[in-house]
Amino acid sequence: MATPLSLGKFWTAANVLSLFRVALAAPVVPLVLQERNPTWILGLILLAALTDWFDGRVARWSDTVSNWGKILDPLCDKAAILLIGLALVLSGDLPVWFVAVVVLRDGLIVAGSTVLARRIGEVKMSMRSGKVAVTAMAITLLAALLGADEPVMDFCIWATVVLMTYSFALYLGRYISLVRAAGAAVGDDSPASAQLTDTHLAKE
Repeated sequence: MATPLSLGKFWTAANVLSLFRVALAAPVVPLVLQERNPTWILGLILLAALTDWFDGRVARWSDTVSNWGKILDPLCDKAAILLIGLALVLSGDLPVWFVAVVVLRDGLIVAGSTVLARRIGEVKMSMRSGKVAVTAMAITLLAALLGADEPVMDFCIWATVVLMTYSFALYLGRYISLVRAAGAAVGDDSPASAQLTDTHLAKE
């Protein structure tokens, strides 16, 4: 059964920073394809990374943490990485299969998060393992942009794949656990069961 979900205020300083991250990543695509000055490319990526560092902190400082923010932050991360990753594939600096793995993994997580939010009426925060995987992906993109040697690129690519697979397994485990807890709450409306389910969800 779907649960009503309140997303909160959309236009906050933190959410604007998240959206600005995608706007910064977009110009990187033509710059990569046209092999322009890498200083501009690295500068834009650095600014995008700073927005990722600041948006969550701004939301907490301004007391504007919302479900919109929990959605936009990881989505903007994924969109920015996808834009740059596709540009590097087209330029021949990254293998197609690698970006395909990233897209598949991120697509499954977004789909699962959407279903979960409808089931429990809450948008769950990104897991720490997911942030680590995104950081590894960013390092791989940076290595490709800087023209790293093949052994370095191979290490970055496979380390990122391992971290993304591990984080996906943790997301899947959390999804299954929370869906089961939500199903148990629907099947048993007793106060004791509701309290047990709330405690279980809080621990997740």
